Amino acid sequence: MSPESSRAADRAYIADIDAKVLALKLSIQILEADKTRAQERLNSYTYPVLTLPNEIVSEIFIHFLPAYPYPSPLVGRLSPTVLTHVCRQWKEISLATPALWQAISYPRHLGDHQGQLLQILKSWLDRSGDLPLSFFMEPFKFSESALSDECLAALILHRQRWEYVTLAVASEADVQFIPGTMPLLRQIEIEAWANMNSTPSPIRFDQVPRLRSITFWKIYCAPDDIFPWSQLTSLTLMCEPAECSEVL
Repeated sequence: MSPESSRAADRAYIADIDAKVLALKLSIQILEADKTRAQERLNSYTYPVLTLPNEIVSEIFIHFLPAYPYPSPLVGRLSPTVLTHVCRQWKEISLATPALWQAISYPRHLGDHQGQLLQILKSWLDRSGDLPLSFFMEPFKFSESALSDECLAALILHRQRWEYVTLAVASEADVQFIPGTMPLLRQIEIEAWANMNSTPSPIRFDQVPRLRSITFWKIYCAPDDIFPWSQLTSLTLMCEPAECSEVL
């Protein structure tokens, strides 16, 4: 092939490539336009569940939890905190539903997470608004599993809302910091890890008109305690016989 013929062939080949590139560009433009229209349709779609009134969604969320007073864990898949991670709307509804946060199960094995759990506990107490409280802490086997002083103090600030309470405290002395008006309290269980060496001051639960059930583990009770013994329908004292015989 002569040089002139070769150049002519290359020019024709380039022209053919340019035509194909132009055709591909047009195809890409068409595809991009189709993609944009499809995305607009998706963006305009509203999932049916998001069209429900907030009040209905809130009621559904409440049924996600155990029936009050049975508690929900502070963290994990069964915690109402999971609902706040789905989308912004669900988060807003969850935080505005006090009933989701009024029943608390405090973990038994705390490890090195006391500070983090304290912040979570405070947030639940705030979110529960003015509703009655149910607080459950499983009986513990190790001293480090006792409720910290900071967590106990946070709970005591809300004692007027206590209704069903189970506490595991480090010492019998911690019980002395609980007294105060508790008009809603119906049931309380307290386990102390260590007895005091000296006789503690009297337990003063004298403003608990609804209290009917008490369980004390390793807590000394005396007849001079200011306690509404006569209104109880259930009393369980897990201690040495000599420490509870006078009361019984």
